[in-house]
Amino acid sequence: MLNTNPAGRMTGPEARSVMEVVRRSPWSRYFLALGGLGLGTALVRLLFPYLNLTLTNLVMIYLLMVVITASLLGRGPSLLVSLLSVAALAYFFLPPYFSFAVANTEHAINLGVMLAVSILIGELTGRIRHQAQMARRQERQTAMLYEMSRTLPAILSLEDLLETVLAQVAAIFDSRVSVLMPDRGGELLLRAGEPFEDEYGREKLVARWVFRHGHLAGLGTQTLPKVRGFYLPLRTSHAVIGVLRLEPADPLRLSDPASQQFLEALGSQMSLAFERDALSRQTQEVQVEIEAERMRNALLSSVSHDLRTPLTVIAGSASSLVEGESYLDGETKRELAQTIYEEAYRLERLVNNLLEMSRLEAGDTKLLKEWEALEEVIGAALAQLEAPLKDHPVIIDLSPNLPLVRMDQMLMERVLVNLLENTAKYTPQGTTIHIGGRVEGDLLKVEVADRGPGLPLGEEERVFEKFYQVARCRSRGAGLGLTICRSIVEAHGGQIWAANQPAGGVVFTFTLPLGEPSPEVAHPQAALGEHEFDEPKTSTD
Repeated sequence: MLNTNPAGRMTGPEARSVMEVVRRSPWSRYFLALGGLGLGTALVRLLFPYLNLTLTNLVMIYLLMVVITASLLGRGPSLLVSLLSVAALAYFFLPPYFSFAVANTEHAINLGVMLAVSILIGELTGRIRHQAQMARRQERQTAMLYEMSRTLPAILSLEDLLETVLAQVAAIFDSRVSVLMPDRGGELLLRAGEPFEDEYGREKLVARWVFRHGHLAGLGTQTLPKVRGFYLPLRTSHAVIGVLRLEPADPLRLSDPASQQFLEALGSQMSLAFERDALSRQTQEVQVEIEAERMRNALLSSVSHDLRTPLTVIAGSASSLVEGESYLDGETKRELAQTIYEEAYRLERLVNNLLEMSRLEAGDTKLLKEWEALEEVIGAALAQLEAPLKDHPVIIDLSPNLPLVRMDQMLMERVLVNLLENTAKYTPQGTTIHIGGRVEGDLLKVEVADRGPGLPLGEEERVFEKFYQVARCRSRGAGLGLTICRSIVEAHGGQIWAANQPAGGVVFTFTLPLGEPSPEVAHPQAALGEHEFDEPKTSTD
C-alpha cells in the first residue's frame, strides 16, 4: 500500500492532528472523548474539596471540555460530552451527591442552560473546525494544482509526467493510483501506477465503461459504486485518452463532492499535459519531416547543378574533339583534353563526397586505425591535389619528432584533402596555404590556414553544416566537404573548428587524441619534399 511509503503520506498540520490519527475509525473519536471527559471529571473531583469551587466554576470547566472536544474531535463527540457533562455535574458535584436527582430548582435551571449552551458551543466550534479543515484542504489542493500547472509543462518525458502526477495524487488522497490507456487495438492496459486486484473483472468493466462514456464512476459515486476503485476519465479537447483509477485507504474520502471536483480538476490538468505532450511529439515529427524535405531539396538542387555542369563541359569538350579531329591543332586538343580531365576529376570528388557522407550518416564506415605518421598523411593528401594547388604555395610547419597517432589513414587523408581543396577554392590565386602540426597535452593539433578573405562574422560554425556554402562564394560544390571532415574527426574522438585570423584569412583546426604511447619510428620528413610544393619548413611562416 502507498501509505507505507513515507513519500506517500499526507503532510501538513492536518496530517499531524489528533483527528488525523483516529479519523478512519469514528468510534475512536468517541472513545477518546469519553476518556478525556472521565479524566477531567476525576481530576476536578479530587480537587473539589480543597478549591471550594462554585457551580459557575464547574460549569466553565465543563464548557471548556466541550470546546476542546469539538475543536479536536468534531461535533458528534462534542454532543456526547455535552450530555455527559451535565450528568457528571449533577452526579458528582450537586447535592444530593452521587445521585442524578436535583433538589434545587435553581440548579436544575442552571443545568438546562448549561446543556443548551454546551450543545450550541460544540456545534459552532465543530462547524468552525470543519470549515478550517476545508479551507486547509482547499489551500493544499490549490497549491497542488498550481504546482502541477507550473511543473508539468517543463516535463519532457511522458513517463516522468505520469510518475510526477501519480505521486502527487497518491499523496493527497492516500490512495493507490493507476492510469489505464488503450493500446492500438483499443484495449485498456495499465500504463503507469500500481497494479490492482480484479478477481471477477468488475474493475476492468467499470474502467471500460468510463472510457467509453466519459463519465466518472465507481467508489463514492452514484454509478457502479460497488467496486473498490474510483474511476475518472482523462479527457482532452478531442476525446477520452485514458482512465485515472484511485483506490483510497479510506473509502469515505472520495464520497465528498469537493474531493471529486478536485479530482476532476486534476484530471483536466493531466489531460492537458498529455495533449501538450502529444502535440509536442507531433511538432517534432513535423519539424523532422520539414528538415528532411529541406535537405532533400538542397541535395537535389546542389547535386543536379554540380553534376550537370561538369557533364555538360565534358560532353561539349568531347564533342569538339570528335568533330574537330581534322582541323583542330594540337594545343587546342590538349586544352580540351585537360578540360575533360579537370571536370571528370571534379565530378569524381563530388560523387565521392556524396557517397562518403551517406556512409558516415548510415554508420557503415568502420575506422581501420593504425599507427600513422602525420607527415605521411599530409604528403599523401598533397599528392592528390597537385592540380588544385598549383597556384598556391604550401608551407608546412611541423614540430620535430611528432609521435605516431592511431588513425584511419584513408579517412584522415580525406580530411586534409577536403580542407586544402576548400582553402584553394575560396582564396585568390598566389596566396599561401600554411599546414601546421604540434602536440598540446594529450592531443595532436593540426592547422590549415590561408590568407584569403576569411569567413563572414558568425558563420564560423555554420560552414560545417551540410549543403551550406558561404554566400559570396561562386565556386561550385555541394557543401559537403567540411561536414565530412567534422564527421571523420569526431569519429576519431577529436574536434574541428574554424576561426578568422587577425591578419586575414581562415584557420581550420582539428585535434586527435594521442591515446597510448606510440612506437618509436623514424619520421618520414622526406616524403613531404617529393611533391612540387615549397620545401617543408620547421619554423612558422
